[in-house]
Order: sequence, then structure tokens, then C-alpha cells
Amino acid sequence: RLNTDNGVVGEKFPVEISQIPSLTTLELINIRNMRSLPVQIQELLALQSLTLSNIPLLTDIAPESLARLTM
Repeated sequence: RLNTDNGVVGEKFPVEISQIPSLTTLELINIRNMRSLPVQIQELLALQSLTLSNIPLLTDIAPESLARLTM
């Protein structure tokens, strides 16, 4: 869970997140600078839950990055 990043996360979420293939839950909350999710998020094959909350600048979410996830 990443909550209130204090500016640590830049405009793009680090693509290195894809190096954690066993990650099942990802919560991104109160991240003020992030503008986009990386396409590499689709490489998280075990991901079951993705929460995006209070990320005011997030405008770029590539459809292919979320294609595998269900609502």
C-alpha cells in the first residue's frame, strides 16, 4: 500500500512495480504528482485488487494496462 507519497512518486508510477509478479493487492492513495499508470502493470499476473484513490493529476491510464483486471 502506498499512501501519501509526499512527492516521492513522480508523474509516472515506477515501471519496476512489474518486478513483483506475486503482488496481489495494490493501493495507491493520496499521491499528488502521479499522472499516469505504467502499461507494465499488466505484468502483475497475480494482481487481484487495484485501488486508485485521491490521485488528482491521474489522467493517463492505458486501457491495455487494465485489460486483465475485472471490476
